[in-house]
Amino acid sequence: MMKYRIGLSNAILRCCSIVCAIYGVDAFATLARRPLSSLIGESDLICTGQLRNASLTNSGGVAAIGITSIYKGSSQDAEILLRWTNEPEDQRLNKAGSEWLLFLRKDKNGSYVATQYGRSYLLLSFDMDTEESVVLMLDRMGEIELDLPLKIGKTRTLCEVCRPGERWVEVPSVSLPELARVIKTRAGTGRQSIRELRF
Repeated sequence: MMKYRIGLSNAILRCCSIVCAIYGVDAFATLARRPLSSLIGESDLICTGQLRNASLTNSGGVAAIGITSIYKGSSQDAEILLRWTNEPEDQRLNKAGSEWLLFLRKDKNGSYVATQYGRSYLLLSFDMDTEESVVLMLDRMGEIELDLPLKIGKTRTLCEVCRPGERWVEVPSVSLPELARVIKTRAGTGRQSIRELRF
């Protein structure tokens, strides 16, 4: 019985490690929850972008992101470089072609960096039922307190680590268009009030 429990625990641990590797998550990393409103308020640039390429360095890695939409701030460049360290809670952008919602601030050198350590890059997906982009509540989205009026739904997304025949899984998600309206309202660049966005 003990061998069975140890074997099952190891299998679960391996499965978690595979999921974490795909999404650039550290399985044992924990961060204190912070409100979404502070993430928006502290960001100089909030945008969506597609990861064009990434490479590893001795100290971590670097990713080239092509900006697709801007919800707060502005950028002279169509592409930005984001770096990460080897620290366990730092986010890694290492899946080519993936799309992200990015919360960024400028450092003292004028380069864009994560607004809040470990929770500033949110993975996007496409919901085939609603036909709109959504923010998947995976990885560090769980460490962001949704203190603004947003509806949490469910999105079917392709499972890359499931058994044959189990291609799709349902995960909690937030509509990107709704989140974009909230961001623009908080940033003062949208016309809708917070009251109008309540569900």
